[in-house]
Amino acid sequence: MKRPDKLKVWTVIFWIVVWESVAILNSDNFLFVSLLDVFKRLITLSGESEFWMSIGYSSLRVFLGIFISILTALLLAPLSHSVKWIKSLLYPLLVTIKSIPVAAFIIFSLVFISSNNLSILITVLIGFPIMYTNLLNGIENTDNKLIEMSEIFEIKGIKKALYIYIPEVKSYFIAGLNLAIGMCWKAGIAAEVIGVPDGSIGEKLYLAKIQLDTADILAFTIVIIIVSIIFEKTILKMFDASIERLLR
Repeated sequence: MKRPDKLKVWTVIFWIVVWESVAILNSDNFLFVSLLDVFKRLITLSGESEFWMSIGYSSLRVFLGIFISILTALLLAPLSHSVKWIKSLLYPLLVTIKSIPVAAFIIFSLVFISSNNLSILITVLIGFPIMYTNLLNGIENTDNKLIEMSEIFEIKGIKKALYIYIPEVKSYFIAGLNLAIGMCWKAGIAAEVIGVPDGSIGEKLYLAKIQLDTADILAFTIVIIIVSIIFEKTILKMFDASIERLLR
């Protein structure tokens, strides 16, 4: 499979030039500010404890949502493979979750739960179908010859999971996790922007929007991108290391 192109310096420079050109054309800096102004604002924000608390608040809730999604998928995917009626029962639910827009889920969920926990629920709703589907596909695509061999040598239970299924499913799990983290992070922040829980990144974005503070909007957008990348790398390494440890 062809690997995606790596980030090239000239492409970054090109888009910085485009950004600055738009900022210059918008001379009053009302609708669009320069990159320098955004970084100045980031430096100012980084000196405020409230800024770091909002990052911690949002990150913790998104992480909890991803963790719950993974645990639920790890439980239900093998169960669905073994008990076909469970797979059939879950199918309409998964199709419904995938079809309904995230914003509709967020607004509907606010009727029943506090905005403080909204991002956790939305993260689970987005993350679980991705992880469940990938894990189930991995289990169902496990080499039949390996399964037959395990039956011949009477390899069962935990040993069968460790030596047959985990190595076969690992690539599906990592691929699903890679996709789920980015989707969950964006959905979690979207939930915060609509629910506006106190002390969250979403609240900061919402306040910047109603105050037409473009510098803050762009500064927090950059923060969201950076934290999302750190999240993705950290969680992927954590789970990859855990799987390797299990297989030793």
